[in-house]
Amino acid sequence: MAAHRLTGCEKAYFKLKQQLTNLRPGYAFSTAESIFEATLGGISCFGAELIGPDPSIDKFRLKFWKSHFELKTNAPHDALYYLTGSYPLHFRAIKMQLQFIKKLLRYPNDSLLKAALVDSVMNGVKRKKVWLRRALKHLAVVKNFSWKSSDILFDELKNLNVTKTMSLIEVKFQETLAERLRANTARSGRLFFLFQVYPKRPLTATRLPLPPYLLKALFTLLTSGHHFRIETGRWNGTAHDERLCPYCDVVDTEEHSFFVCPAFEPRRQLIWSKIENLRPEWATLKSSFFNVLRQGVFFTDTDKELLFWITKFIYFVLKDARDVHNGTLCLLPYLY
Repeated sequence: MAAHRLTGCEKAYFKLKQQLTNLRPGYAFSTAESIFEATLGGISCFGAELIGPDPSIDKFRLKFWKSHFELKTNAPHDALYYLTGSYPLHFRAIKMQLQFIKKLLRYPNDSLLKAALVDSVMNGVKRKKVWLRRALKHLAVVKNFSWKSSDILFDELKNLNVTKTMSLIEVKFQETLAERLRANTARSGRLFFLFQVYPKRPLTATRLPLPPYLLKALFTLLTSGHHFRIETGRWNGTAHDERLCPYCDVVDTEEHSFFVCPAFEPRRQLIWSKIENLRPEWATLKSSFFNVLRQGVFFTDTDKELLFWITKFIYFVLKDARDVHNGTLCLLPYLY
């Protein structure tokens, strides 16, 4: 059954790509997400009550995100979960199986289904006991069950608050996700800028009031899919201290390119003129950049316009850096 579900997901994902191709260009992420849920949402959890969760189905949502935001195939999965505020697709199957077990144990004592589970586990039938252990292994991070006494175990499961338990699992996932990302950042330097922008987990970045092409640029930047030397040097194995800016004798980090490098000064002057008109009290482009992206909620037209211009700035700097890397653009350092 698990193999059939995986095959069904493959076919559904192929159908999803066809449907998205037929949409007009520039469709919103919410539209694509709705089609994903309608196409793959149900199939991915088919039979989850019996066969349980399968982490291999998570790849379909990750592939969908990478395709929609036009990210590299090696875009860090943890960064995508961090930015979208989502959880692995197989978490739904965990919830469904826990609800199934709880419902089963609440059946009357003469229920054949309940007897098939309870009697076999209590009598040591290996296959059923292994099935139950697999079903409950996802709870091990948030709850300890007493396996020595089947009566106590079944009483705990019968009274299990599935919604609260899933909330605990999701909180634990968020904590370990941030730990893994920080460890990755400390080890390889990748995603360092993500934590500069969002030191704490952001509100769902996919809900920012932005045109699709600007949202894609923001995701490209925050998942280190850009063409600054700090990232392109990693592709060919250049040592960190040797990934120098082609215009300056310093490491070409995201912060350097956006706020220091003279090659992008015309871009900075243009965006700063927009920001000064909207927020004359703001002091620098760098502080404005981080303030806007960390804001999270954009109620006023001024806030939305500031977000638009900041992400527009990101879009053009990333485009220029890509063209320079590909040899189709030559930037002259701006003398000031």
